[in-house]
Amino acid sequence: CKGRIWFRSYNGALSYYYNDSIHCLPINTKLKRMLKNIPVASMAVDSSDNIYLGLIGSSPPLKISMKDNYSISPMPLPDNGEYILFTPAGGIIMGNNYIPDSNANTSLIVCKTVSNGSRVHLIKEYDTLRTYGRLKFSRAIRLANGNTAFTLGEAFLCMDKFCNITYSKVLPSVILDISKTKDNKVWITTAEGAPVCYTNSKIINYPALGPIKDKRLTSVAVDAEGGMWFSSLYDGVYYLPSVNFKVWNTQNGLPGNKVDVLGTAPDSILWISVFRNPKLTLMRHDSLRYCSIPNIAGISINGLLFPKNNSVWISTSNGIFGLKNTLQPGIARLLSPYAGRDMISNTDRTVWYD
Repeated sequence: CKGRIWFRSYNGALSYYYNDSIHCLPINTKLKRMLKNIPVASMAVDSSDNIYLGLIGSSPPLKISMKDNYSISPMPLPDNGEYILFTPAGGIIMGNNYIPDSNANTSLIVCKTVSNGSRVHLIKEYDTLRTYGRLKFSRAIRLANGNTAFTLGEAFLCMDKFCNITYSKVLPSVILDISKTKDNKVWITTAEGAPVCYTNSKIINYPALGPIKDKRLTSVAVDAEGGMWFSSLYDGVYYLPSVNFKVWNTQNGLPGNKVDVLGTAPDSILWISVFRNPKLTLMRHDSLRYCSIPNIAGISINGLLFPKNNSVWISTSNGIFGLKNTLQPGIARLLSPYAGRDMISNTDRTVWYD
């Protein structure tokens, strides 16, 4: 809020970015001494710059009031397990509430702060032990439609504005992170396998993510252009511009499914030849055009060359064919009766081939 971007470290140190500078809070030493070895699970900041920290373990969440000289006060919650706490500005923190007998993770408690964070109001409580067992490692995010997506171990759940569970699914391994997109999708990173996407009350697997399924991904973020960033445990960061791709085959215009040669012309048109077919496909974006070489029985196309004079040379098992204009291709004419494979164009416009 107020243009600040907040950061928190695992040991509780707090800082924020504002006016091109990083500012550390003066209570960091006191805060770290108070938390000792208790990890911070999450953080939220309301419109009055009150800071709320969700803690892992048997400690209640903490409220830090910047206006009150950075005073630190615990926010007691009802007993029995993990909690989701909504701040007055709609922020979410999640962690384990204080349980005297250490019998943690028996229920999920949904609360909100009222009167500008001065006290906590219990909204709902769910018996998660009966449904999901003793689950840990939780995340929670607020979606654009006001709903809340959260995790409990291997379980992914969604809750509407009235704190009713509207969707739940147990995944094969522990959920490590969730991240939302501008179109209200939720990406889910698990300890094993490729990330999956939650949208329209369904979990979707994308084949494009298959190559990174064994990279031990730990988190996912989606940028303003829709590009996806995946952090991994050992292999750095992966970037994927999109998870959507299209397949062309005989069902939507390709003369055959076994492709022999691909070539890109200077005008960015993709030329495609398929096995033992005289018809070439010219693809630009989603549109297809065609040209052909003489239909000789058993002919195969071996290579493509695009000289600088806007022509195309086609090497085949029955000779070299050429087209004068790649923009208005027709039927290629025979240039040489000798079969060829690879072709190279020199600066003097001569062509070598084998």
